Amino acid sequence: MFLTIIIFLAALGLLVLVHEAGHFFIAKKLRIGVEEFGLGFPPRLFGWQRFSGHQTELLSKKENIEVEISNIQSGDKMVVQEVLTDKISETIENVPLKKWRFIWGKQNFDSKISNEQNLNGGTIYSLNWIPLGGFVKIKGENGEDALEPDSFAAQKKWARALVLAGGVLMNVILAFFIFSLGFMHGLPASVDNSDGRYNGHLSDNSIKIAGVMKKSPAERVGLKLGDQIVAVAGISVNSAEQVINYVEEHQDETSSMEIITVAGQTKTLNFTPDFIAGQNNRKVLGVNIIQAGILRYGFWESWYQGGAATVQILGQIFSAFGQLIKNLLVGHGLNVDLTGPVGVAVMTGQAKDLGWIYLWQFVAMLSLNLAVVNILPFPALDGGRLLFLLIETIRRKPNNQKVEAITHNLGFALLMVLVIAVTYKDVARYGIGMIDKIKQLF
Repeated sequence: MFLTIIIFLAALGLLVLVHEAGHFFIAKKLRIGVEEFGLGFPPRLFGWQRFSGHQTELLSKKENIEVEISNIQSGDKMVVQEVLTDKISETIENVPLKKWRFIWGKQNFDSKISNEQNLNGGTIYSLNWIPLGGFVKIKGENGEDALEPDSFAAQKKWARALVLAGGVLMNVILAFFIFSLGFMHGLPASVDNSDGRYNGHLSDNSIKIAGVMKKSPAERVGLKLGDQIVAVAGISVNSAEQVINYVEEHQDETSSMEIITVAGQTKTLNFTPDFIAGQNNRKVLGVNIIQAGILRYGFWESWYQGGAATVQILGQIFSAFGQLIKNLLVGHGLNVDLTGPVGVAVMTGQAKDLGWIYLWQFVAMLSLNLAVVNILPFPALDGGRLLFLLIETIRRKPNNQKVEAITHNLGFALLMVLVIAVTYKDVARYGIGMIDKIKQLF
């Protein structure tokens, strides 16, 4: 349990930090002022800040002057006599200056440069107390300092749009890298190799359980996510359809199932199909069964497959969100279970139990979900800010900053209400098991 919490916080921190780094790098590339880039959330523990500019200094120079006295003919040689004199001159010059300053906590670092001239404070790189990702504070991001050339508010619309989209872009790039590197190592996948398309790339082909429904016969007998089905009623299985068809044909019988658990143990379980709400009055086992294997490609093909997987999954996520919004608009309500931080933490633990490669795959999926959520045109999200930028472009004049700020604040408040509601559902769903695991820590 404790390890799961640590892994969840680390994964969440990585995704948020990568997202904020996208805004940071693009702003820096476009020479937009970045006031602070923090690892973790405030309050600040400590940080560094780079100052650059010019400092007025009094410089002393020592000059050597050669003075020729005379030329004396001595035999067939010419002798040149010289006298060297030293001269010291003083000049006032602006000397380029670049240096780093250490900042402790909320220390007032500005007072330390009162004796230096023409110094510009650069970005503060800080380490903060709350270990949940990071943040970036861009100069003029809320419309202030619009007359200063390095302010976000003073930039052209395309530059502002690029900075706003930077976080989403970095989350997509992170997922692409994880998928690509995963295919080089070997990535778990749900595949159907009946046409032989994966020959030479697929290994460890097996029938696995990808989900267990609550209060189902499968949950009662102890089937869990990741278990491998070896045989049903003593008959070896080599396809998901074979298991599904057997359950359909033996709805009133108690049958045996041989499985290999995630921990590698071989077990034989007895199950009887039963009715479950929402299953069209059919007796079912209550599991999602897939044909799974490990896909592995060469170095160059892995990058292509990683890109293809990223695009495909992004399309599926956008489609799911589109269907969700459509159902809300036509009054059908939510027909899917939304999962909040508690549910994601539980799924992180499940992915960790399956193996580290499953965990990294899960992080990539989370990164793509975070990208899609942030690009939605909802106030307080990156997509909402892009929407206001589009409105400004259509109106051909700046938006009212107060109205925009109020809209984003209201959007943020609604998001928090949604998070609280979803978290409440997650606690109700996983609460008993979580409390038991927390007790085990002590």
